[in-house]
Amino acid sequence: MRVQIFALFCLLLVVGLEACKINVKVRSRTETPFRFQIFIPSIKQQSEQITFNGKGDRDIKIQGTNCNSKHWTFKTWKQNAAGDWVPAKETKGKYEGEGWFRVIIDNDLSPFLYDRMGIMCSEGSIGGC
Repeated sequence: MRVQIFALFCLLLVVGLEACKINVKVRSRTETPFRFQIFIPSIKQQSEQITFNGKGDRDIKIQGTNCNSKHWTFKTWKQNAAGDWVPAKETKGKYEGEGWFRVIIDNDLSPFLYDRMGIMCSEGSIGGC
């Protein structure tokens, strides 16, 4: 029993110190065109800006070390009357682990964390944290 507890502790320690490997599953549930992007300052990484012209899914792969030392920023943009892209909504949170989480964007264009597996989150203003 003690060996199992020690092994579990070591595994949790290694996972906590190890690099993050996260698949962000972005789902649009709106017909409104928008752009989406993630900024991860702790690993000096940002995703490409993804354009959705309706409902659909896209995946973003994030890899790095100590991903949760600073807040991630999730941003959306919408088109104004002139057709220019302008900021719409922004949310933040800290994420770490090996696994995936799903971000849903509805008609209000506000990113919302819907579900996750193998990911720890904290200090989030995005959905399920």
